[in-house]
Amino acid sequence: HGGAAIGADGVIYTSSGPRVLALNPDGTVLWEYLTELRNVFSSPAIGADGTVYFGCWNGNLYAVNGATGLEKWKLPVGAIVISSPAVGPDGTLYIGSDDHGLHAVSKDGVERWKFLARNSIESSPAVAADGTIYFGSNDRSIYAINPDGSKKWQVETLSTVASSPAIDIDGTIYVG
Repeated sequence: HGGAAIGADGVIYTSSGPRVLALNPDGTVLWEYLTELRNVFSSPAIGADGTVYFGCWNGNLYAVNGATGLEKWKLPVGAIVISSPAVGPDGTLYIGSDDHGLHAVSKDGVERWKFLARNSIESSPAVAADGTIYFGSNDRSIYAINPDGSKKWQVETLSTVASSPAIDIDGTIYVG
């Protein structure tokens, strides 16, 4: 399902079905978090304080303590979440959903704003050094969104965009 994230201490965070696992570098299980029996397709993201964030097929964005695996909070974001969260420079989380929304959520689990595309967002957002958020949508567009939730620009493509953007060192955006 989702990919993996590696913490500064070498702990590996990954998902398997409805579970998110924390694995020690030697492969032993540190902890296991079970969602409400819905699959996790989202790759985990790790906040500066070690919190592990991930979305779930059940429409929730989760925050789990990276050391203990205990839930800090969960936030319904409207619909199925396949997108992986991105953590901005100020700790704001950005995640797409099948509700057509790119959600901006504080590290405390409060939704700050939602930008609506014309179709679902399966693409995982990428955040540039200046705070601009880039993502693709099933509406056949690539978007650049300002940190306040306003649209910077939108480029139409010939097909849906489910792949996640990558930003190189000079700020060039690459999307498959």
